[in-house]
Amino acid sequence: MNLGEFSNGQPMKGDKIPDSHHIARLCKSTTVSNGTIQASAFLPNMGHDHLSVNYLECLTFPDRTSVYEELRSLYNRKLAIGKKAKIALLNVGSVRKKVALETTDHRQLEMLHWPEEYKDRKTEETLVDPSHSGIWNLRSDDDLIAELIQACILEDTSAV
Repeated sequence: MNLGEFSNGQPMKGDKIPDSHHIARLCKSTTVSNGTIQASAFLPNMGHDHLSVNYLECLTFPDRTSVYEELRSLYNRKLAIGKKAKIALLNVGSVRKKVALETTDHRQLEMLHWPEEYKDRKTEETLVDPSHSGIWNLRSDDDLIAELIQACILEDTSAV
């Protein structure tokens, strides 16, 4: 996983995620039906200005299995995860291109590295999620864009 595209070798908060890199989205159980991730998993919650994702190239693990294990651990520290929840893997460039080409306003999604603090739900300790990132320039009612993002899923795996 090459982070050499950044000036200091590591992304800083607010840096654009390169098109060749990957993001993962935690898809809650309520957005998974019969094992399939629904488009609703790619809509930001009302009142939020971005859709939370995790920037995979920030997680320096030797293989995808290890990255998924780290994401599961991270999600469990932050949230109660339902048994049907899944993790969706997406390529940044594929998502940006598909949305720009297939929306009438040629929507330009912004995918930015956005580390965030959170409270460990068991220990109450304040920690930082260094891979937290976001997709900006979409709203909670952008159903078409959610469907386009859903169509870009490269693979998915259980979140538990």
